[in-house]
Amino acid sequence: MTGTRTTTAADGWQEDPPARRGFGLNGNGYGSLSRQFPSTPQGAQDARHAAVRQLGQWGFGPMEDVSCAVALVVAELAANAVRHGSLPGREFAVRVDYE
Repeated sequence: MTGTRTTTAADGWQEDPPARRGFGLNGNGYGSLSRQFPSTPQGAQDARHAAVRQLGQWGFGPMEDVSCAVALVVAELAANAVRHGSLPGREFAVRVDYE
């Protein structure tokens, strides 16, 4: 998806237009949200929680297989970004797409 990004909910996720309908999806059934986090252990934890929270908005419960799998992948990649790629003042980005 391309287009101008607009800020959505207070959790800081950014959303590509058009506005999501239903479980945070556009009219075609696709969803794509992204967010930046500080390169800290807390930022990695926040990334995992935010990804699972977003899946919840798309209709997936926190204990469903897909949510657990996404939480594991985001946690591992975010921890690697913090541990091996962090520079003072830099952030890392997480993007979750749903088709």
